[in-house]
Amino acid sequence: MTLSNDMGGGLSPDRELFFPECPADPEMRESTSIWLFEENGAFAIPRVGIEGEAHSWDNRSYQANLAFPDGRVLCGAGRGRGRLRSTRRGARRCSARDP
Repeated sequence: MTLSNDMGGGLSPDRELFFPECPADPEMRESTSIWLFEENGAFAIPRVGIEGEAHSWDNRSYQANLAFPDGRVLCGAGRGRGRLRSTRRGARRCSARDP
């Protein structure tokens, strides 16, 4: 699949990366969310989210929802250790646990 639209709204791709370290402001937070919908309506993942708050930086919260056309909805949430990793291109990614 090739995307021809600028999904970043003109912002620098660097704005899409996680913070490189815990922010000094305890109220600062970062998050990433994914919304995924199957084109024929067989299922939808209306939100998968990972959130980090400065006051609990090493204990990230996560949430996932999965919906089906018959009305069933599965929801899950929790907290877990997260860590940032750098990719070969220098991008920072959050993983749920150490390898």
